Amino acid sequence: MAIDERLLETKEVLKRTGIKPTMLHSWLDRGIIPCWEAFRAFAGNGLRYYYPPEIVDKIKEVQALRDKGKGYREIKALLSHDGARE
Repeated sequence: MAIDERLLETKEVLKRTGIKPTMLHSWLDRGIIPCWEAFRAFAGNGLRYYYPPEIVDKIKEVQALRDKGKGYREIKALLSHDGARE
């Protein structure tokens, strides 16, 4: 299966946002960034993750909210489509 060339590999997302891989995976695990944003595919030497370009803006939004002192639960609620809180 061909990968959409608009999608970004993990290393490109990290380069554009300045976050570490552990932070990205933590945000995915916590639901800060929905898992549906990630696309997995086997490529060459193993499993790789690809993301739509919009994830860069979403990560920057999370970073800005963290800089303002917001907690992860609040950020998740603010960024959710329905605004529901846990």
